[in-house]
Amino acid sequence: MGTVIVREPNGDALALACSAVDVSGQAVVLDRVTSGKGRLLLYYFGEGNRAVILEMGNYRLRGRLRTAWQAGERRWGVQLERVGTMPQDASPSRAEANVAAVGH
Repeated sequence: MGTVIVREPNGDALALACSAVDVSGQAVVLDRVTSGKGRLLLYYFGEGNRAVILEMGNYRLRGRLRTAWQAGERRWGVQLERVGTMPQDASPSRAEANVAAVGH
């Protein structure tokens, strides 16, 4: 489990949470939102927004915010966007450029 900052696409912070990666579902589960619960609710329900960027250490991942009511509490998660596959003959410089583009 690690700490993640949930950001709007423009970079504004929405929330800080503890998270776990669900590799099979290609999602990040926000196990415990430590700050910004009200901001997440407003962003999701009040503004109807779903697009977010997760900042986890040196990594930035794009995804769609999800929520559900489970066991008497609100659960948050982010479904990660799929990244297209590269041709097998792609040069390392091209691969590095693709990684850099996802990070911004």
